[in-house]
Order: sequence, then C-alpha cells, then structure tokens
Amino acid sequence: ISRAGTQGQPDIFEEPFEQFDFVARYRFLDHWSVKLELENLLDSEVEFTQGGKTTRIFKPGMKIGLSIEFRL
Repeated sequence: ISRAGTQGQPDIFEEPFEQFDFVARYRFLDHWSVKLELENLLDSEVEFTQGGKTTRIFKPGMKIGLSIEFRL
C-alpha cells in the first residue's frame, strides 16, 4: 500500500516491477577501496493503481554511483 484510501476511496497500491541492481567493490593497497553502484538497470516503469485502475505511471530512471574510500 502506497497510500491509504480516504473518504471511502480504495487504497493506492504500488505494483511490483522488475529492478536489477549491481554493486562491485574493489579493495587496493592497504586502506583504499572503490565502489561502483548501478541501480535499476532495466529502467522499468513504476505503476500505481487504485481500485484496479492505473492512477500513475513513471520511470524513475537509472542511477550510477562511484565512490572512493580510505579507511585507517
């Protein structure tokens, strides 16, 4: 349930969708690491329904993250 229905209206549901994420981390030297994060590689649509009818559809897009970390 995404939102509870009000004033006698049915609840709003976020329908299941396909999502594929990927995370890779590489440690090097003694204290360093680099991490690559790829999110929603399938770029699927997200659909919300209320009472069996579609109320909203959108594509959240893909996300890419790259980070470098130093630990003592």
